[in-house]
Amino acid sequence: METVITITWREVVLVSALMVLVYLGGMLVGMIRARERASGGDSSLEECRKLHVELDELRDRVAAMDKAPGHREEDPSTGEESLYIHAQRLMQEGFRADEVADRLALSRAEIDLLAALQREQGKRASLTDTV
Repeated sequence: METVITITWREVVLVSALMVLVYLGGMLVGMIRARERASGGDSSLEECRKLHVELDELRDRVAAMDKAPGHREEDPSTGEESLYIHAQRLMQEGFRADEVADRLALSRAEIDLLAALQREQGKRASLTDTV
């Protein structure tokens, strides 16, 4: 027993029309999503502008900090003498520890350590001179 299925031209046209409608519906949805993304691009552009303004403000703040009192007088990587040697020389010249710390933008603990090292070196030198 064989089953025979017959398809008429009318059914072929209806199925074809249905397929075209589904295809067009998908295209329409794609176009709508593309338009939404394009309009969202304006907000991305605005966000980029805001970030640019914020970056300019941060650059200005860094420049102001470079000019502020207490900024290091000398960059130890470029100068002939290191920052700590410079600090030791200032202390030998009679500057107070807090003045040296402010002038070279070092912490008070660093300056106190340098002062302690200088005192020890002075003690050793005086012991060597007496022997």
